[in-house]
Amino acid sequence: MHSFYTKAEILAPVGTSDHKVIKWYPKNNGIARPCTNKRRRRRFPRSGYDAFGRWLISQDWPIVSPNHSTDDLASDFTSKISQGIDKFYPLSSVKLHPSDKPWMSSFFNSLIVKRQRAFHSGNIHLWRHYRDKVKLEIETRKQKFLLR
Repeated sequence: MHSFYTKAEILAPVGTSDHKVIKWYPKNNGIARPCTNKRRRRRFPRSGYDAFGRWLISQDWPIVSPNHSTDDLASDFTSKISQGIDKFYPLSSVKLHPSDKPWMSSFFNSLIVKRQRAFHSGNIHLWRHYRDKVKLEIETRKQKFLLR
């Protein structure tokens, strides 16, 4: 028995067939399972590039001299750069459904949502645009994923 179900009940056969109906009872009584699959990512908007560049220029970088060890300079540099990246490009969590394919992303999900909104609004031209974009994105992402 699959782990999503607590029990299975065998019912009467269908019609004159010798095949019987099996009724499965889910563990969570039909309540949708919470999303447990999260991915961490960073967005890199153009405004972030500009702000990060200004921040880099404004930093007081130590001058290389025989008094400083290269290990200390490298660790200081790495920690400063990490602080800047965390400040201007913070990590965010993206929730994915457990049944999502590995090539799914938040960008791809947003395309699907836009396609659905266009369909329900009756805008056939916009719907077709997003339909084609979603199809192409599926093909591209599948190929990239399978060629890894």
